[in-house]
Amino acid sequence: MKKRAAAMDKNEILSSAVKFTRDSPFNVISDKVAIHPDYTGMKIFDSPIFAFGSAADELYERYLSSDIIGDHFITPAGWLPAAKTVISFFLPYTERIRTANAADYRWPAGEWLHGRYEGQLLVTELSRHINNLLLDNGYMSLVPALDARYKNGSAETGFTSNWSERHAAFACGLGTFGLSKGLITKNGTCGRFGSVITELALPADGRPYQDT
Repeated sequence: MKKRAAAMDKNEILSSAVKFTRDSPFNVISDKVAIHPDYTGMKIFDSPIFAFGSAADELYERYLSSDIIGDHFITPAGWLPAAKTVISFFLPYTERIRTANAADYRWPAGEWLHGRYEGQLLVTELSRHINNLLLDNGYMSLVPALDARYKNGSAETGFTSNWSERHAAFACGLGTFGLSKGLITKNGTCGRFGSVITELALPADGRPYQDT
């Protein structure tokens, strides 16, 4: 981690993330991975949307309840004791991927399969990009989903992980839960979530929805 530079703001993070997403080769299906030639060159995601929340938000303690997630959930301070901010983002699928499944309801469309697999690779790379941006500017930060302590769900925990991207997104104000338990953002539900926890203190955006 480098010596701390001048304080960063949200716009610096947002502009860097949008540029990274736009320019990343991970956001385009290459001929090497395309499961059909028609998918070569297909763009996976539109520009990400973000929400910034307090790492001390009382919702994270509530998530420890067994009727929400459970005591295996790790709060932001559990991941990073110096945590001040949780940065949550949503990468919305392009229209081609969003509408592809309408062609045949029996099987997932090839576009959707690429969005699920190759799309998650971009989520990982964007998470690392934001994390490295913060570290390079002197702020401790980490990506829970990439941390060695991260655990996927099991039968013992009711198949819930010890960090939930959807619940972090809700706490940050990125959207609200629908009846299917998916998180509804201003750009819909079709896409992928990611998050970064940092000691950089940024103003919380607040939640437009108060109830799940």
